[in-house]
Amino acid sequence: MRLLLLGAISALVLGFCHAPVYGQSPDQQVEKGLSEFQDLEFAQAISTLEVVLQTSQSTPSQRILALELIAISHLSLGRSKKAEAAFERLLTLRPDYQLRNHDGSPKVSAVFEAVRRRRSKVSSQEPEPEDVKPLVLGWQDFAEAKAGKRFEILVEATGTAPTSMRLFWRAGVDAEFREEAMRRQKGRQWRARIRLPKSPNDYQLAFFVEAEGPAGEVVARLGNAASVTRHPVSGRKMPTGTQGGAWYGSWKLWAGIGAATLLGGSVAVLSSGSDLREGNLSPGRITLSP
Repeated sequence: MRLLLLGAISALVLGFCHAPVYGQSPDQQVEKGLSEFQDLEFAQAISTLEVVLQTSQSTPSQRILALELIAISHLSLGRSKKAEAAFERLLTLRPDYQLRNHDGSPKVSAVFEAVRRRRSKVSSQEPEPEDVKPLVLGWQDFAEAKAGKRFEILVEATGTAPTSMRLFWRAGVDAEFREEAMRRQKGRQWRARIRLPKSPNDYQLAFFVEAEGPAGEVVARLGNAASVTRHPVSGRKMPTGTQGGAWYGSWKLWAGIGAATLLGGSVAVLSSGSDLREGNLSPGRITLSP
């Protein structure tokens, strides 16, 4: 009985030792795994990045990067089968993905492309289910967009409903794309609300959408980074009559100050009765005797 108890306690302790730690955010975990990968600590990088795959808080982009680094790490350690399995999962999430962290290695490229060809061959032999309709995305009418204000983007999805949808957008030509999760509305509509950057000048808002399936794989797109939809944004112009927006540049302000000064001087003269000479005050004017 004592031996059984000790065995159970040992198994419990070992289970805790090998359990993944979720103390860090997915971003921090990916950054840590990437640093270990760059330091050639491949086994540790795999362990760190597996946590990203196990937590529901990680985004598809984070999972894809984790899978790429895990696959290359397995190849570096001579584990070809595990590398192929990781590449398989990566291409399930993003079939058109291109490697970014292989440093031009012919071996990594060869294994990755072999997995891609195998997937393409299998998918071409599989018959399309008759009851599944293709997913089609379309924009709804856009409202007027103003810098510094909220802007709403609506997408209608017809056919097989996606599990999630993401909006990628940027303001101006040189800005990087930002990512925003879209929310399902009643019926087939999906919506995203974004806060447009402030600017005194007009600019262009560029955006596209990706719809994802149950495993986080991309099942439909409405544009891409190279083919975006554009919408004009009105800048917040400076009020007329100002100089560079400074408070002291308004002619109305100085006219008001001048009027107040003149009126204050008249009152001061009238209030000093001991120094005034004899005169009269008629309605609408002031006359002082010489």
